[in-house]
Amino acid sequence: MKILPLHLLFTLVFCVFLSFQANTKVVAPQSLILHCPSDRYISCTEDLYNLSRFGNATYTIGNYTYTAGMPVVTYHLNSCNAGYITRTWNVEDSYWNWHSCTQTIYVSSGNNNNFQVNWPPDYEVEGCNPNVKPHQLPAPYNSPTWSGDECRMIGKSYTDMVFTVNNGCKKIMRMWKLIDWCNNNGFGTQWTHTQIIKIINEERPTFDCPADITIKALNCKNARLEVPSLVVGATSCGGAAVISNNSPFADNKGANISGVYPIGTTKVTYTIQYGCGSRAFCTRNVVVQDGSKPSAYCLHSLATALMPIDTNQDGTPDDGMVEIWAKDLDRGSKSLCNYNPLRFSFSTDPTDMSKTFTCDEVGKNEILIYITDSKGGQSACMVNIDIQNNSANIPDCTRKVDVPVDTLNISHSGKIVDMFSQKMEDVSLSLTFNKPNQTITISQDSVEIIKRDSFYNASGYLLYFFKREWVVTTTSDTVTEFVRWNTKSDSTGSFVFKGEKRNDGAYSLTASFGIANKNQIDGKDVEWLTKYLLGEINSVTPYQLLAADVDGNKTVDINDLNVLISYVTNNISNLPVSPYIFVNKKDVFEPATSVFNFDFTKTIRHAGFFTNYSDHEIIGIKVGNITNATGLTDENDITQNRSGLATFKVYPNPSFDQLNIEISEKSVFNLKNIQGDMILQNIILEPGIHNLWSGNLSDLPTGIYVYSIQNQGVTLSGKWIKL
Repeated sequence: MKILPLHLLFTLVFCVFLSFQANTKVVAPQSLILHCPSDRYISCTEDLYNLSRFGNATYTIGNYTYTAGMPVVTYHLNSCNAGYITRTWNVEDSYWNWHSCTQTIYVSSGNNNNFQVNWPPDYEVEGCNPNVKPHQLPAPYNSPTWSGDECRMIGKSYTDMVFTVNNGCKKIMRMWKLIDWCNNNGFGTQWTHTQIIKIINEERPTFDCPADITIKALNCKNARLEVPSLVVGATSCGGAAVISNNSPFADNKGANISGVYPIGTTKVTYTIQYGCGSRAFCTRNVVVQDGSKPSAYCLHSLATALMPIDTNQDGTPDDGMVEIWAKDLDRGSKSLCNYNPLRFSFSTDPTDMSKTFTCDEVGKNEILIYITDSKGGQSACMVNIDIQNNSANIPDCTRKVDVPVDTLNISHSGKIVDMFSQKMEDVSLSLTFNKPNQTITISQDSVEIIKRDSFYNASGYLLYFFKREWVVTTTSDTVTEFVRWNTKSDSTGSFVFKGEKRNDGAYSLTASFGIANKNQIDGKDVEWLTKYLLGEINSVTPYQLLAADVDGNKTVDINDLNVLISYVTNNISNLPVSPYIFVNKKDVFEPATSVFNFDFTKTIRHAGFFTNYSDHEIIGIKVGNITNATGLTDENDITQNRSGLATFKVYPNPSFDQLNIEISEKSVFNLKNIQGDMILQNIILEPGIHNLWSGNLSDLPTGIYVYSIQNQGVTLSGKWIKL
């Protein structure tokens, strides 16, 4: 096919166009008119984005109106939403001419009275030092919120002022500030609010309210009281409570109520203030009894003769007697507090007012005279009464013979063994009577004085004369002494106390054995204590617990193990407690841990020392000697075997800074703390002994850890103690 040249093709097209024009009727084009909506003035509080409500542009061509389409919107607003917005429409006519119009919407930033602020309410939280930063607090306590800010640019800040009353009571004054930077006065409009945040700890401190106390007044009106201060424990937040008292007689108003109290009962209340004004109370009575006694003054000595008595009416006296009244031996006794009348007696019984002496009392007799006042106060003085058989000449009138002391002797005995039933020799034992002996010592001083007197004679003259008198001063003193008998156990562990029977025989028996050495305290005791702490020993005796408490804090824990190991390995020369504890075998401790509630300073308490007693049984417990076995442990190995699985050993246990893991197959070794947190993990690829040395273990805290060895889908576990 043959193609025409380009110039011939152009000529052909042009001829066709001219032919078309010649056959078409020419019509004049109509013009396009664009109509734009008028400018508007609005406030910044109005909707600035839905602008079609302000009208849209249209255009007309002849009698027809058409929409001008979507305008081009341009915002000329500042940060406060003030300025103007333009909406521009562009339309192209059929002659490719563009028509354009613009609507301007002016936006004013006038005052916005709809602005509202919701300030965070006050907040209260418990704890020692909780995080109260705004982002840590829940809504609405964390931050102010606001609305109606269309014409505003709001910034916020806060500052805290912290006021500390004590560790359990703090107050934070949080000053919130809002600023509207659209207010062009250089600083912006500001709003402020103070939020109060209270941090309180209402944990009640621990304390023991002391028992009532009774004292005696010896001066007829009051007595000095000296007591320890009330001790209140700290709370978990630390710090001390504030203690006060309401006693009108205390030296101060704090924790100590010592002072001078009058006779009677004074109710004293301690107030313990803690936290943010919380209070606890403790009340005790101070009872002051009138303990005054009369001052006893007696004759120093008195000699009196027996009157003969013929009891068988044979004309010959065969006995004698004389009755003496206690009041006749008084030489001016008196009550300093005027508790009269006084009564005089020969015993503590005020009605024992007279005493009959016979031939049995011939000779000198030291007799106590008791003076009792109207309230029952009592004192005594000594009178030497010499009963004579002079003028009566009573035949065979002699003093009775005293019964030998040996006939009144009784004995108390028993045995002492250790907790493994081994006899204990050379243990020192003391028997102390609870009521002391009181010895009254009376002394007299005689002074001769010369008195002058006068009288008028019959002639009316005043005459003087002098006479001599003896003034006798009697002084009594009471000496209090506790009676203590001592003995030692023999080679069989037996002991015996011998002495005189006592009417008031309550007593306490104590034992001591001062020999401190490491005999029988060795690695076996360390092994036992380790297994106990690991929970591998379920049944223990109270005696074992006492022996295991080597630090003396009345509980068995990891610290006891540390001390025991240091002692066995000669890092310390002595245990921090007495080497022996002695227990009455008849005491029952149920459960075993209740043994720590007992006071073993007095091994045995008994109600009376009236008859022979041979059934005392005492157990001597050597602190640290927990088990009767002796010798060293085999590296404290813990070996576990499972049929068809790996055999492994973990040792030494306990240890300070290393572990040896002896394993027969490839395994995974995990070590966790008692809370379950992973400490380390070793994948053991080869059988043999693998070491975890100090680089991994020395920095671990002292305590109990759980290890596990995983092999063939089975996990075997145990516990390891880090010293």
